[in-house]
Amino acid sequence: MNTKVYRQYDSRWGNLPYPTSNSTVSSDGCGLCAITHCAIELDRYKNSTPKDFISFMKQYAVAGNGTRWDGIDAGLNRFIGNSKRFNDMASFWTELNKGNRVGVILFRSGYGPDNTLWTSSGHYVAFTDFKYENGKHWLYMKDSGPRRHDGFYAYETSMKGCIQTLWTAELPKEGWKKEKNYWYYYKDGIKLLNTWIKDNKGWCLLDKTGKMLSSQWVSYKNEWYYLKSNGYMATNEWAKDKTGWCYLNSEGKIVKSTWIKYKNIWYYIKSNGYMATSEWAQDSKKNWFYLTADGSMATSTWIKWKDNWYYLKDNGEMAVNLWIKDSKGWCYVGSDGKLIVANWIKWKDNWYYVDENGHMVVGTHTIDGKTYTFDSSGKLI
Repeated sequence: MNTKVYRQYDSRWGNLPYPTSNSTVSSDGCGLCAITHCAIELDRYKNSTPKDFISFMKQYAVAGNGTRWDGIDAGLNRFIGNSKRFNDMASFWTELNKGNRVGVILFRSGYGPDNTLWTSSGHYVAFTDFKYENGKHWLYMKDSGPRRHDGFYAYETSMKGCIQTLWTAELPKEGWKKEKNYWYYYKDGIKLLNTWIKDNKGWCLLDKTGKMLSSQWVSYKNEWYYLKSNGYMATNEWAKDKTGWCYLNSEGKIVKSTWIKYKNIWYYIKSNGYMATSEWAQDSKKNWFYLTADGSMATSTWIKWKDNWYYLKDNGEMAVNLWIKDSKGWCYVGSDGKLIVANWIKWKDNWYYVDENGHMVVGTHTIDGKTYTFDSSGKLI
C-alpha cells in the first residue's frame, strides 16, 4: 500500500484553477486528490501527484462545487478501471470482500458515532485498504482536507450516518502474487511470462506459464545462473548441486578457471565451473597449489599425493628446491616439489644426506656400507 497522502492545499498545486481561478484545488479539489490517492496504488502512478491528474479531472469540476459524481466515475475508470458506485452499505461490503479494491467515499455534513467530523458540507475521501476485525469494517482513509483523517477508521464507530455515496475500483494485479502455492508477477494487470524480473531483492526468472522458478540452474545466453529456494538469483555466493560447489559472481554468472577469495580463504574454480577439491591447481605463474577436500587452499602444511610428500608454503604455493623445517628437523623438496628421501643433496657446494623419512642427518652415519660424519648443520665433513 502506498502511504503517501496529498493535501489539496499543498502549495505545489493548491492555487491551480479547478476549473477556474476562482475555484482552486485548495478549495474544491478533494475529488481530484481522492482520485490521485487511488491511482498511486498502481506502480505506474506511484510517484504521481494531483498535478498529474488535474488536466483530466477538471473537465468534471464545477466552480464552487468541486468534482461532479460522474467525475469520480470517470477518474476511477480512466486511471484504474472497473469503477462501481454504491448507495447501500451491504452491497459495498460485498464488493470489498472480493479484495484488491480501492475507492472514494462522499461524506455529508455530520458527526460519526464517536463524534468524528468528516466535513461541514460535502467532502470526498479516498480509501486504499479494507479489513474486517472484531465485528467492525475498517477502511484505510486518506483525507486531503485540513482535518487529516488518515489511517484506519471503523465504519461503525466513525462513519455511520455520514456517508452519502461510495465508489470502488478493482486494482489490476500488480507485482508479485501467490496463486496456488506459486509466485507470479503482474504488470498493469497482465501476467508476465518467460522473462527475467528484477525487484528490490534481486533477479528472478519466470517460466512460460509465468511461474517463478526456484532451486535450479538455468542457462541464459550461454551463461549459467542459479535460482535459490526463494527464487532469487544467487550472486557473490556459492551454490551446490549433485556434482559439487560452484561460485556465482556479482552478475549471477557462474565463474570458471579462476581463483576465488571467500572469507579470507582461497578456492579454485575449474574450467567446468566446479570448485576444485583434493587436487592440484596452477596460477598464472605456473606455481602449483593444493586444494583440500573442502576446497580450501592448503597452506603451511605437508600434503601426501600418490605416495609422495609435498610442502605448501604459507602463501599456499608448493615449495620447490627448498629446505623445509618441521618439528623433527630439516627436509628438502626437489624441483618437482617431492620430498627427497634416503638420498644425497648438494646445496651451495656442500653435501647433505636425508634419511628414509626425508630428514637431514647430523653426526656419524653408515650409508650404503660407508661411514660418514656430518656437522651440526648437516654438512658432510
